[in-house]
Amino acid sequence: MAESTPSINGLVATFKTGKLSLKDIEAIFAALPLEIDFIDKNDKFAWFSNQPNRKYPRSVKDLGKSVDTCLPKMMVGKISSIIYDLKSNEKDSAELLINSNGTRALLSFYALRNEKNEYQGTIEVTQDVEHLANLLIDGKWLTPDEAFLANNQKVDTPYNKDHPYVAPKYDKPDHPKQKPVSHNYEKPDTLTGASDDHWLS
Repeated sequence: MAESTPSINGLVATFKTGKLSLKDIEAIFAALPLEIDFIDKNDKFAWFSNQPNRKYPRSVKDLGKSVDTCLPKMMVGKISSIIYDLKSNEKDSAELLINSNGTRALLSFYALRNEKNEYQGTIEVTQDVEHLANLLIDGKWLTPDEAFLANNQKVDTPYNKDHPYVAPKYDKPDHPKQKPVSHNYEKPDTLTGASDDHWLS
């Protein structure tokens, strides 16, 4: 299959990997759980994704303004330094982890360059990572099932630092007891939990 040449015909954009209508593009940006801003090569605020409930609201009134005027004063120096490093090819990306009003967010910055490696601008991506932080217990990642139990059940087995994970004892729903099918029937060990192999470091 021949490679497509990127183009825009009417309201349809043709990429090397497929076609999207303008409505498709707008819907994709609105659905992504990411807030995306574009700062052009002249450090002007040029575009933002239009999610309905942005953590950091943007206004069309700010379009075309210097990015420095659109940032909180306490962050101007740090973000300006990041953009400078991206423009000068010192870095291709950078990240900031911030805590705003008790909610943690990750700010990622990516340099955009053309096929000649010339700087085209910076993409800033803001992602709420509070739900990820809530999966952490004492510096360890939990599987989704373990995280659910940790957050929703009353655990009566204390945490032991020498054994990173001890399966919690939690109330199970009442079910009619079934008669063993033979005298060799063995009761399942319902308290056996996940091994240390389930941890992701």
